[in-house]
Amino acid sequence: MRRERKQLEHIIAIHQELMNQKQRKSQPSSRNSVDISQEKSLSLDERSLESSDKDSSGESEKYLSSERSSMGEVRDKEEDIATMRRQLQLREADLWTRELKLQQRESMVTKKERQMLVQYEQMEKNLIASYTDMERRLIASYSSKLKELEINDSVTSPKSETPTSPRVEPFTFPKREPLTSPKNETSKNEPFNSLKNDLLTKEDPTGSSKNET
Repeated sequence: MRRERKQLEHIIAIHQELMNQKQRKSQPSSRNSVDISQEKSLSLDERSLESSDKDSSGESEKYLSSERSSMGEVRDKEEDIATMRRQLQLREADLWTRELKLQQRESMVTKKERQMLVQYEQMEKNLIASYTDMERRLIASYSSKLKELEINDSVTSPKSETPTSPRVEPFTFPKREPLTSPKNETSKNEPFNSLKNDLLTKEDPTGSSKNET
């Protein structure tokens, strides 16, 4: 850019000199060798300026083309950056949606846990209530059966046969019987007495004679 500015300033200065020279030529003046030499130098300058203009125009075209290419590259890079930003935004949105889904799942899990706890507590209460109800029913049935048995016992057994403690009688020694047997028992001992008499008669001859008589 600085080089182009310098070239332009140089061209502008040469152009001004040329304009001044033309003005001088239009005025009547005596031409001398100095003017001719100046004209020749100016024509050379013009040619050099034309060549420099051509060079500068070529360089400017090259510069413009390079600028265009660089601008195209910059635009391409900007488009790439924009696409990258869009992709990042999409990823961020995806991450946010995932986080929201996770939070919803956590809330659902906590809700299910709470519901399960409530159900468990309710089941426990119901079991305790049913157990107490069963106990009460069993106790009531047991007490009613006991009452029925007591009523049956009272109906079957008379009032006089109420269980009482047994009567204890005083101990008495048995009476001692006499050695002699009574008269009614002589008939029972007759065989023994006859046998005894036979033995006595055999031993005593006198007795036998007495018996024979």
